[in-house]
Amino acid sequence: MTGNWGFSDVDIIIGINKINNKAKGIIYGETLKKNGKNRSRAASSTALVVDPKKTEDALRAEADLLSLLDEEDRKANAKASKASKKKARKKKNKKDAAAAKAADSLYGAECMVKVHEFRRHYAKDPMSKIKKPLDSTNMHDLVQEWYANYVDVDQELLFQLLNAAKDMDIKPLLELTSATVASMIIGKTPEEIRETFNLTNSQNIGGG
Repeated sequence: MTGNWGFSDVDIIIGINKINNKAKGIIYGETLKKNGKNRSRAASSTALVVDPKKTEDALRAEADLLSLLDEEDRKANAKASKASKKKARKKKNKKDAAAAKAADSLYGAECMVKVHEFRRHYAKDPMSKIKKPLDSTNMHDLVQEWYANYVDVDQELLFQLLNAAKDMDIKPLLELTSATVASMIIGKTPEEIRETFNLTNSQNIGGG
């Protein structure tokens, strides 16, 4: 039966709660009692009107908040990545420094300076391939002038370079130093070779 207000039951909307970036309206209803003044007071004091604009503003505010949080996450991840890379570089530099120190101790500082010098020049001007067997004992006939001058050193340094190239797997340098040693042997008798390399009769020419 319809009362003075024109309705018998009224659902009262008391709030909208946002969950997971989606607005879900949760409507709580209350049935007005049909007892005159109580019904009138309930209708006038508890009936609420949903404001659509307010809901849209709330959704936009939440979207802006989520966007801000995403941006903060990206910044945090970028910062963590930068710190990780810095730590990795520091570790690598420390490892390289230790390796360089060990190499200096094993082959000598002068030798390692020459090794780095070779690498830098080779990166700009690669050495031409050395023909085998050698058709000359003059290194200037076999490679470019810079490389021929590079191996124009005393025997001790030459063999240090050869061993470093072999151990460090620097194939062009190993090829150059090996060819240089070979050019010093070609055409010589065993006795002349021993004299050239200051070997005793008990030492094998092959280095054994």
